[in-house]
Amino acid sequence: MAETTGEAAKGGPYFHKERIKCSPEEEAKLERQHFWRIIDAFRFYRVHVEEQVKRAERQFLSLPKRHQNMLPNVMSNLARISKCADHNQEVLQAIIHNSLHMFENIEYGEREDPRKARPSTTFDMDKLKSTIKQFVRDWSDVGRAERDSCYQPIIQEIQRLFPNDQYDVSKVSVLVPGAGLGRLAWEIARLGYTCQGNEWSFFMLFSSNFVLNRCENLNSLTLYPWIHQFSNNKKSTDQTRPITFPDINPQSLPLTSDFSMVAGDFVEVYSDPESWDCVATCFFIDTAHNVIEYVETIWKILKPGGVWINLVLFFKVVWKWNWGTPLEPDLGGFKVLCCIILRIWPMSSQLNSAMKISGQRLLTLASNLRWRKSLFRPRTQRTTTLC
Repeated sequence: MAETTGEAAKGGPYFHKERIKCSPEEEAKLERQHFWRIIDAFRFYRVHVEEQVKRAERQFLSLPKRHQNMLPNVMSNLARISKCADHNQEVLQAIIHNSLHMFENIEYGEREDPRKARPSTTFDMDKLKSTIKQFVRDWSDVGRAERDSCYQPIIQEIQRLFPNDQYDVSKVSVLVPGAGLGRLAWEIARLGYTCQGNEWSFFMLFSSNFVLNRCENLNSLTLYPWIHQFSNNKKSTDQTRPITFPDINPQSLPLTSDFSMVAGDFVEVYSDPESWDCVATCFFIDTAHNVIEYVETIWKILKPGGVWINLVLFFKVVWKWNWGTPLEPDLGGFKVLCCIILRIWPMSSQLNSAMKISGQRLLTLASNLRWRKSLFRPRTQRTTTLC
């Protein structure tokens, strides 16, 4: 069973701007409001999808009768979507059923006034739809190929750097920031490593808590992840194609495994220096509002000899300033930043060949899309592996 703690709640990472201005009482109130807003998004999902369906029906019925007759399957497909949405809503209700008590160290209590519940914003609904699709990649047979292409390079690199014939892997601590629904962290823990996933999104936290702690029977639950996609479908039946989950029993971790999930903003929660043997990031660095802060934090929390393994298949790093203007450094710029922050200099311009400084291999680039570099400092020997 995954242990979930609410480290985030102490510092209020969900309201970064407000935290600077607010008292602790106001901050706690804001976070409670945010918590219930996400609960409302789960509860209003069915209403939101039904509005989409009715809008599509109105558009179809506004066509001339002759044109409607040319599209005989539209109304039946919309009816199927409505039924699928009903089923999705049942699963979402199960997800939030125990959300009030999922954290060990914080309670959000009951809503102050249930009558204040309002239909959710498009932004929150898009987040919820994305979370539903995440079940495909992390916990279904359908998503195995995509999952393996992302997670296996990281897992294999951890096993290469910390092989179980040379290490007591139960004493190798691995942190997975941006853990999402927790499959990568779970797989690492299944291999015997001490692993902790970190996630800030309540959408992901509610869902990961459900699948990790409440799902035992294989493929016992069904979702329809693509019913919200009204375009780019080869066949109308593709839109209502189901997936089942979980494809493996999340409760099947060895009794000796050490696996936990921590809620909160990565930069705020993880401040203890030299505390992790490995930080494994998958599609995480490109979510940073300030990528420099992420890299600095990773460097700070790694032990001497620690490893950072990062995978981004299509490299994209964006700074998102408060006024919403993105700044996107190129790949070369990011490498320079890493070398500065990780105190590695000089950096070769030919990154596809190994560099040697004082007899130490400094940097290796494996390929354009899945690249791996090892950064060695002569003294501390911290390693960074970027897949």
